[in-house]
Amino acid sequence: MELETDAEDVEIIGIRKIDIEEEKEIGPMSSEDKFRGLTVEGKWEEVIKMCEEDIKLCTIKINNKRGTALHVAVNEGNEDAVKCLVGTMIKHKRGEKALTLKNERGDTPLHLAATRGLKNICECIIGKNKERKGLITFLNDEGETPFFQVKLLSSPESLIKHSNVFGLFV
Repeated sequence: MELETDAEDVEIIGIRKIDIEEEKEIGPMSSEDKFRGLTVEGKWEEVIKMCEEDIKLCTIKINNKRGTALHVAVNEGNEDAVKCLVGTMIKHKRGEKALTLKNERGDTPLHLAATRGLKNICECIIGKNKERKGLITFLNDEGETPFFQVKLLSSPESLIKHSNVFGLFV
């Protein structure tokens, strides 16, 4: 029997959903809900495995405030998770779309990496040979490119370092 509940009234426990007020099971957890839970918990090996099995998971929002799993990994500064997620997305042509998705603030994963000064993550997203250099042209909701944000927030030394990553001076 399916109960109607508000999203705030439901807590995810294990692989089942429980209505907090009624404390009754409301059904098995979907793979998307499981994926969201694993991402929030930072269980990256499991998250990556699920993405490899179903590339569509790379494009789902984790919640209203966090963007996709790639956004979460970038926010955490987790280079290994970012490398694996980007690698999985590149293997599946449809997965590359996830590199362009925006979070609630309108930032792509590259915007997040650039504003945090995460040079290695920027390089991973753009590609060692800048094969995804087009990502630097994506605008956030403020009309800013990732490199524009770096210019606003960086020292001259950091600006030069990021300029090389973005391929602007090379």
